[in-house]
Amino acid sequence: MATEHDPGRSTKLSRKPRPLESMGPVLAWHRHSRLANIKVYFVSLGILAVGFTLISLFRGSGLDMLTAWPVWVVAAIGAYLMSNPFSYQTTSAGADWIT
Repeated sequence: MATEHDPGRSTKLSRKPRPLESMGPVLAWHRHSRLANIKVYFVSLGILAVGFTLISLFRGSGLDMLTAWPVWVVAAIGAYLMSNPFSYQTTSAGADWIT
């Protein structure tokens, strides 16, 4: 898939980074979209839910561990720390940036 058609890429020109001082123009850039960050959060939440399910099953208590609300609070906070969905990473490059 071409990077121009990446659904996880923010395509707004207002999000294009400015070049560093004394550097040439930005020729290529990539910034994750809000939707891509939210998807990463839910994937992280799913990974933690599967992990807690496996721990509960291996302990021999069935799925009783998943009925406790503190487990879901830990999962929600853990998924946030794993994915940090409200930060945006921008990568940019220009022709004369490599020294």
